[in-house]
Parts: sequence; structure tokens; C-alpha cells
Amino acid sequence: MKKKKNFHKKSKPKRNKQYKGAAAQSARDKEQINVSYDNAIDYISNYSNKINSINSSLSFLDKIQYQNSIFSAIDGFQNQFSDFNKFETMLPRTDYLTGLGAMADITRSSTIGLSSLNNIDSISKITDVWTSNFDLEKQNRIFNSSLYSNSYFKGLEIPDLTGAIKNYAKTNELFSYGIQSSLIKATELNLFAEKSLSKFSWETIGDRIKIGAVEKTYIQNSFLDFSTDFSTLLKTYNPNNGSIITTNPELIKLPSVEYFTSSNLIEAITTEEDVSTEEEIVKTDIQYENEYSLMQWLPKIDEGLIKMWKGAIEALNSNNSDRIRHFVTSIRELYTHLFHILAPDQEIVNWSKSADDFANGRPTRKARLSFICRNISDEPFKKFVNKDIEATLAFIDLFQKGTHSIDPIFTTNHLITIKCKAETTLRFLLEIHFTTNN
Repeated sequence: MKKKKNFHKKSKPKRNKQYKGAAAQSARDKEQINVSYDNAIDYISNYSNKINSINSSLSFLDKIQYQNSIFSAIDGFQNQFSDFNKFETMLPRTDYLTGLGAMADITRSSTIGLSSLNNIDSISKITDVWTSNFDLEKQNRIFNSSLYSNSYFKGLEIPDLTGAIKNYAKTNELFSYGIQSSLIKATELNLFAEKSLSKFSWETIGDRIKIGAVEKTYIQNSFLDFSTDFSTLLKTYNPNNGSIITTNPELIKLPSVEYFTSSNLIEAITTEEDVSTEEEIVKTDIQYENEYSLMQWLPKIDEGLIKMWKGAIEALNSNNSDRIRHFVTSIRELYTHLFHILAPDQEIVNWSKSADDFANGRPTRKARLSFICRNISDEPFKKFVNKDIEATLAFIDLFQKGTHSIDPIFTTNHLITIKCKAETTLRFLLEIHFTTNN
């Protein structure tokens, strides 16, 4: 009996030691993952900072005395572009992301989904399409959307390139730089999204706001479908076919913005966020871009929409105890009104004779989205838009249901994050409408 007793006394510390060893190993793995992501982000941010530096000088592009130095800076940047994909070697292996299940490989394929374009041949082919297939007005819009996509540049006096672009001897270099800028910014967003999703296990989604099992499954399924279609879309970014990157270059980065804001919202409702300075800057830029774009676009659709949007923001910023419900209800109504204005019933009846586009005699939401995207031939893009809307509305519905609880567990950060996501998707729809239907 004594030996048996001694055996138990010795074995118990051994099990504790093994447990502590496993916990320590897990902590080391997490630390290594964070270091890997930070190294990759620093590497990409270095390119992004160079883009910002060059872009700050582009407001002088119409002045002859500055053109040589500006193009010299662009040439120097392009010479370094061949090394951009080195960030992929810094990323942690996807087997570290086992908590995400099937999402691990989907997320990683999205992160490196633009890599096939990061070479001289692909950039040259896309540049040829852009410069030969679009008129000067379209080229000017592409310049602005590709080069001046940061909140800082909205305040600059951008030269009128529409009339002057034909005078530049290096128009192709400008377009190439614009393409590279778009790819780098999109890749940076994809990497931030992957990092957000790496911080928790798939089954814990929504735990921070204590969502129920039904809502959890709803969010998981909608986000998984959305992520799958996002990854599929990026794989179609090919200069050799009529994908969105060649037919509608102004929309290149927006899917990555959508994926980043969705992933950021998933992280916010699931675990405590640890946001880097670089990510805060990116989030601030997106919020500014959203507000700037909505102020420009909504009044052109209907003055009532801008009032509805401002009312939602005022509700969010108020001290009203019922502010959350007012905010999400207003945002939900804004989506409904926008769908019906951009895709009116009668126009859809004239446009489609498919029974699948109607339910109880009214157009379905999917039909309305298809109508909004009717001038886009890229099927993967249209499919992505549909899944994006489904995922966004799932988030809004989740917050709306939360307002019915006695004490909803929504922090200020949660509300700001859902606001950013809702506005990003509104902006996405409006950009599609104004760049393809007008």
C-alpha cells in the first residue's frame, strides 16, 4: 500500500508538469505566430509607406518641373516590387491555425491570392488593357481610385489628369504604378484579416457578446460562404481573361476592404482585440473613405438616404439608453431603401423573366443585387457581392436581436466596428452602381 501511495504522489506532479509543458508550448506557439505576422506586416507596411510618400508628390504631377523627380521615385519603387512576395515566407504555417478548421486554408489562399499578379509580365498586360480600352475620363477615374485611395490624399488638390494625361510620356508607368499600389494595399488588408482570424478558434465565434447556438451557426455559415467566394474571386484576378481587374479596375481593392472589415468584426465579437498602430491607421483610413464616399454618393441617389444615415450616426453618438436599437434599425432600413431605389420592382420585372428572381410576386434581394451588378460580366464578382451582403446583414441582424435582451453586451468598440462594416458595404454597393451603371 505504501508503494502504491508513493506511486500516486509521484505521478500527480508528473501530470501537472506535462500540462504546464503543453501550456507553455501553446504560449510559445502563439508568440511565434504573432512575431511572424508582425514581421510580414512590417514588410508590407514598408511598401505601403513608400506608396504614401510617392502619392504625396503626385499633386504636382501636372507641373513639368517636378515630373522627372516623381517618375524617378516611381521607377525606384517599381525596381523593388519584384521582392514584394517575400512576405509569404514570413507567414506562419497554416497548421498553426487549426482552430479555424477549414477557414485556415481559405484565409491563407486569400492572403496570397494576388501573388500571381505580382510580376512584370502580369502588370504589363493589365497596363496595356487599361491604356488601350478606356477613354480619358475612365483613365482619370482609374488614376484617382488607384493612387489617391488614402484619407490623407482626399485633402490634396489633385491635378486634372483627364486633359493632361496624353501629354505624359510615361502614362504606362503611371498605370503600372497604380496597379502595383492597388495590389499592395489589397494584400495588406488581406494579411490584417488573416491575423484577426488567427486569434480565436472557429467554435468560439461570438463568445464575447454571448450569442446563442442558432445565431453562432448563422454567423459561421454566412462568413464561411463569404470567405470561400472571396478566395475564389481573387483567383480570377487574371490579366488574360475578362475578370474584374481588367474590366472594372476601380473595384479591385474594395473586396479586400470588405473582407478586412468583416474579419475585424468577427474578431471584435469573439475575443479581446490587440490592434497594432499600423492596423489602427488602416481602420481610420477606411472609416474616412466610407464617410467621404457616402457623403458624395447618397445625395445623388436620394436626399432622404443621407438624412437616414446621419440619423443613424446621431443615434450611435447619443447618450440615449436605446441608442443601439435606433442605430441598427436605421442602418437596416437604409439598406432596404437603397436596394429598392437602385433596383426598383418594375425595372427588375422588365429585366428578368426568371421565376427564381421573384417570391410572392416581388423581386428577391438576390435579384435586386444581380440587377445592380447587371453590367458586370464577372460571375465570381457578382457571387461575392451577394455573399458579402448576406454576411453584412447577418451581422446587422445579430446586433438587432441583441437589443432585445435586457442588458446587451455591446461595447463602444463593437458599435464602431459594426458601423464601419455597414458603411463599407454601403459604399461598395454605391461604387458598383456609379462605376458600372452610369
